[in-house]
Amino acid sequence: MQKIDVLINAHGKPFQTALSLLSLMKHSGQWIDRIWFVQDRPEETKALGAQFVLDLLDNITIYQPSDWRWINHIDEDLLTDVNYRHSIRYQYGWEHTDKDFVLTIHNDVYFTADPVELLINSIGDNIAAGKIGLCIQCPAFHHKKCSPENIRIIDQH
Repeated sequence: MQKIDVLINAHGKPFQTALSLLSLMKHSGQWIDRIWFVQDRPEETKALGAQFVLDLLDNITIYQPSDWRWINHIDEDLLTDVNYRHSIRYQYGWEHTDKDFVLTIHNDVYFTADPVELLINSIGDNIAAGKIGLCIQCPAFHHKKCSPENIRIIDQH
C-alpha cells in the first residue's frame, strides 16, 4: 500500500483541528505515514486553547515558523533563505515529505469517507486531484506553477 503524508496549518480552532485530524485518521489512517503540522500565529491563538490533538497522534511533526507569510507578497529573491521559505503556508511539509503524494487539508474539515484512496486512484498525471476551492489562496497559483487546467476534478456524489 502506497503511503502519503498530510500537510496542515492550524490557526486556533483546537476542537475543529481535532475533528479534522481524527476523522481523517479514522477513514484514511492506513494510508497516512506522517502529518506535517505547522503552527500558525501561536501568539494570536493561545487564548483559544492548545491544539490538544497533537498529543493524541504519534505521527505528527510540529513546526513553528519564525514568521507567517501565508501566500501573499512572496519575495522570490528571498526563497533561498530557509526560514523565509518555510514561513510560506504548507512549504515546510512540502520540503520535508519523502512521499510521492500529499494531502493538503484545512483544520476545519470533517471527513466522512476516505479521501486518500480516491486521490491516489484519480490523480493520474495531474498535479492535483479534487475540488480545489480557492486557487487564489495558493502559492503555486500565484507563481504560475499550477492552474485549474492541470488539476483533475473529481465529482464524487
